[in-house]
Amino acid sequence: MNLRKLLNIPSKAQKELLNQEEELIVSRCIALANTENLEQKENQKSHDSRCPHCNGKDIVNKIGHVQGKGSVSGSFKLGFGSVSGTILIDTVEVNHCNTCGNEWIKYKIKYATKDQILKVTFRYLGEIITNPKEKRYPWKQDAVKIFDNCTAEAIYRLCRKNLNNLNLRILRLHYKSIYNSKNKKFLENL
Repeated sequence: MNLRKLLNIPSKAQKELLNQEEELIVSRCIALANTENLEQKENQKSHDSRCPHCNGKDIVNKIGHVQGKGSVSGSFKLGFGSVSGTILIDTVEVNHCNTCGNEWIKYKIKYATKDQILKVTFRYLGEIITNPKEKRYPWKQDAVKIFDNCTAEAIYRLCRKNLNNLNLRILRLHYKSIYNSKNKKFLENL
C-alpha cells in the first residue's frame, strides 16, 4: 500500500484537486439551499395569499393570535411557605380574511443554509452506508448526489470540518480515492 495513501498526505497537485472538489461540493450545497429557499417562499406565498376557509383573496395582516402559558407552584409546611408563578404571553402575526373573517397563522419560512444542507447530507450518507435499506428513500439518494464524481478524501475533509463521524476507510470503499487510478462505483453496490 502507498504510504501517502495510508497516512493521507496528498501532493501539491492532489491538494489542489481536493480544494476544487470541496468547492464543487459546497457550490452544490449552495444551489440546493437556494432551491429550497425558493420553494419555501413559494409555499409562503400560496399559504398567505388565500383564505383556507372561503378561498377569498382579500387578506390583511394582523397581530391577533395570543398564546399563553402559565404555571403556579408552591409549598407550605406548618403554616410557612411560598408561592411562585410564571406566565408567558406570546402574540403572533396572523392573516385575516375580510370576506369571511377567518384568521390563520402566517407561514413561517425555514431558511436553509449550505452548512445545514451539508450536515443533513452527511447524515444521509452515513445512514445509507451503515444500513443499505435506507437507499429505498429517494430523497436520501438525491441528497447524496452532491458527492458524485468526488473523491473520498475531499468528502472526508468536509466531514472533519463539520465534525461528522464518517471515516476515510469506509468512504474509500464507496468512492474513488485520489491516490488510486481505479474508479469505484458511486454507492451503487450499497
